[in-house]
Amino acid sequence: GIVAPCTPRWNSFSARPGGRYFQPPRRRSSKLSQPNFFLMNLPVSCRDIRAVSFDVGGTLLEPWPSVGEVYADLATRCEVSHPDAATLNRQFALAWTRKADFDYSESAWFQLVRESFGTAGSALPTEFLTALYQRFAAPDVWRIYDDVLPTLDFLASEGLKLAVISNWDDRLRPLLQNLKLASYFEVITISGEIRFQKPSP
Repeated sequence: GIVAPCTPRWNSFSARPGGRYFQPPRRRSSKLSQPNFFLMNLPVSCRDIRAVSFDVGGTLLEPWPSVGEVYADLATRCEVSHPDAATLNRQFALAWTRKADFDYSESAWFQLVRESFGTAGSALPTEFLTALYQRFAAPDVWRIYDDVLPTLDFLASEGLKLAVISNWDDRLRPLLQNLKLASYFEVITISGEIRFQKPSP
């Protein structure tokens, strides 16, 4: 059978913008009640799909309320600084685009946080960086996209095997468990565990 990567938010039949995979029907569509509506409306080339793999960040989950707001909240509570969340979001996005060989290690995340804080980053204490790293292991700073659970329920009801393949670290597996998502997936492959990042030859 075919294994197709999938995300619920991109264009129909697309695992990435302009791609050729698929998007399950919307939650409130009356067509959901029709047997095999989703599978019957796949392109012919996709009808042998037996498994679907998902990324996590930007596909199943997003930081909540945002990366910058989580950073700013903890920095204020720890009396490290009083940064502006919007500025942190912009600086994080810029720092992220510069990470060509990000290895998802704790030290790599620490450096990314320092860069996100701009000129104040070099003075951030290790205790704060560690606390922030641990903060993102907690389920309350993540939001499951609205269409994820209906999508996973639908695909599972059709007998498709589901998997996660994600560039992440050792916080992901317990996070998925705490968010009650782990049970949907027969396989969870995490770059930090296998020491390879996507894409990898």
